[in-house]
Amino acid sequence: MSEKILLIEDNPDQITILRLRLENAGYFVMTAMDSQEGLKKANEDHPDLILLDVLIPTLNGFKVCKILKSDLATKHIPVVMISGYGIDDIDERSFAAGANDCIRKPYEPEVLLQKIHVLLEQSKT
Repeated sequence: MSEKILLIEDNPDQITILRLRLENAGYFVMTAMDSQEGLKKANEDHPDLILLDVLIPTLNGFKVCKILKSDLATKHIPVVMISGYGIDDIDERSFAAGANDCIRKPYEPEVLLQKIHVLLEQSKT
């Protein structure tokens, strides 16, 4: 069975691109376009990893990450924050929210896939 990744992203083009890349790499991809849907799917579907955009509707990604990491049912799930905005302290804010890693857009697809692979391997131990 392939590992499940939940992508919380509100840009349809980004969803399409990431879904294709992840599925081609052998992952099963679920998507959510806002924070409420993302939190619900995280609790119901138990993904192996979450890719979380910083700027999404309702609650921003930092708040969503804090909620995920404070919930016993989801705190063990690795979270990678994704941001396309020039927030200088994005790494610091991501880690403070509980994220396991952070990547800035634009990024090399291989770099994202490597981060995902490493976090999934670490979560198995």
